[in-house]
This record gives sequence, structure tokens and C-alpha cells, in this order.
Amino acid sequence: MKYYLKHGWGLAQKQPVLILLLFVYQLVWGTVISHFIKTIVVPIMYRYPGGVLSKDAVQVFWAEGQFQLTKTDLIHSYAWTLLIMLAIRMVLTPFINAGIYYSLHHTDLHQAYRFVHGIRKHSKAFFGLYAVKTLLQLLPLVGVWYKLKDSLDLSNVSSFLLPAVPWILIYLVYSYLLHIVFMYI
Repeated sequence: MKYYLKHGWGLAQKQPVLILLLFVYQLVWGTVISHFIKTIVVPIMYRYPGGVLSKDAVQVFWAEGQFQLTKTDLIHSYAWTLLIMLAIRMVLTPFINAGIYYSLHHTDLHQAYRFVHGIRKHSKAFFGLYAVKTLLQLLPLVGVWYKLKDSLDLSNVSSFLLPAVPWILIYLVYSYLLHIVFMYI
């Protein structure tokens, strides 16, 4: 184990351009998502009555929020924005993975060249693998949903969460193992 850690760290130190690229990629996505969430949550939190007002004012706040979510199209623009951001990330990820894996295995080439060459050479294959992996990750969610939908009761969250916890843990282990398998493919 120590050998693999040392070898992996050595490979990472030989790839400063790749590390910088991954850092910038994660920074941009983190900033975009953080700003998006902030534009939604901060205005809502300014309207929250808090502990100063009565319990009735808090219940009115939650009732108004539930009404706006269920009876208006307020959530549609946020949902579409999130779906577009997710689609962009799902399209970019296979290309970046193709460049990263090619760059890690061909250290004899120039750093920028090997990353771009990996994208050109293997992007279609990585995109196909990413699509298969995503499909294999989403299929068990359908089964879990059908298994747990009868116990879904929003008035009593604990009655739903108690049977859902083992299924969620099994799904997380499955997703991790699937990620590891596809990483080595």
C-alpha cells in the first residue's frame, strides 16, 4: 500500500499542469454552484421570521413556501438551471477524464500535448463508458424508489428514513464500487 501511495504521489508531482487544471475546474464549478445556491437561499432567509416572532408566523412562512412550490411555476426556472448545469458537467467530465488518464499513462510526452491528445484520441470511448456508468448508477434508484414509495409519508419523516437508510447505504457502496471498476476499465 505504501508503494502505491508513494508511486501515485510521484506521478501527481510530475503533472503540475494537470493538477492546476483540475484545481481550476473544481474551483469554477464550486463557485458557480455556490453563487447559484446563494441567490436562492439568501433572499429566502431574509424573509424567515426566526425566533423573534410567534410560532404562527413561522407556520405561515412554511405554508406560503409550500404553496409557492406546489401551486406556482417558481421552481421551474431553478430546476431547469440545475439540469443545464448538470448536463454541462456530465458532458465535460468524460473529456477531462480522457485527458487525465492518457496524461498519467504517457508521461514521456509534453504535459499540455498529452492532455489534449488524450482528449482527441479517447474522448468518444470515455463518453461511452461514462454513459454506461451513469445508466448503471441510475437503474438501482428506480428499484429503491419502488421499494420505498409506499412508506413515503412527508408528515412523519422518521417513518420514511428508517427503512431507507439501509438501502441508501447499499446504494452508496454500489456506486463507489462501480466508480472503482470504471476507473480501472
